[in-house]
Amino acid sequence: MEKNISKHIREICNAIGNGFGTDKKKRDCALSAFEATINSMGDYVNAVLYMETGIQVARFRLEGDEFRDRVMDLDRRRKTAHDAMLGRVASLNRICSMVDCPAFFEGDVEDRHAVADYAITVVRSLFASRVQKNGPMSIDEIKAAVEAED
Repeated sequence: MEKNISKHIREICNAIGNGFGTDKKKRDCALSAFEATINSMGDYVNAVLYMETGIQVARFRLEGDEFRDRVMDLDRRRKTAHDAMLGRVASLNRICSMVDCPAFFEGDVEDRHAVADYAITVVRSLFASRVQKNGPMSIDEIKAAVEAED
């Protein structure tokens, strides 16, 4: 059974909101890091999509070295997005540890494929929940909710 991503996100946001006490600067920095991590997952998924469609189109438009260079460029873009996402996930997991909550990604961050699979799971879940009345909170809503508790 797939974990409820939106619920997990809220739990982590609550832990971050409470885990830094009255240090709003650290709290806001951690929440921004969380938001950037989720956005990096979307960036990675987009880079994979961009690569896959780019290769298909390039097959009809380019030949030889031009085709090879285009594929290499697309792959470099995908790898850069993947590496950025991996770094952010590892960083967020450290933040989760600091505020005593379950890790955002509970698997091995060194397993590139597992993190990539989790990224698509997160993106799909957030995309699907956007139409629900109680969908995921924006960073501004999270900050407002935490500040209301202060």
